Amino acid sequence: KRLLLPLLAALVLPMAVEANPIGMEYAKKVLQALENQKKALENNDIEFFCEQNEYILSIFKVTYNDIQEAVPTIDLYDFRKTQLENRDEFCSG
Repeated sequence: KRLLLPLLAALVLPMAVEANPIGMEYAKKVLQALENQKKALENNDIEFFCEQNEYILSIFKVTYNDIQEAVPTIDLYDFRKTQLENRDEFCSG
């Protein structure tokens, strides 16, 4: 159940005014999906957890650099790695 919940706090910290607006919009979508993942695990809803996991990974495929620019304080590579590990642990099979 490694969701990297500290990232939730990091994503909602005040961002620079000049932050990449596209990246910020997608960062908010990732934040919502992370909150959904947390709720899904609390309710043992693995199917929804996995849907949110794939949603996050799909966002990263097309907006990784924008999000990293908007939120430079977060190591998105490690975050993505954790999402991949979550997929392997909870969503395989």
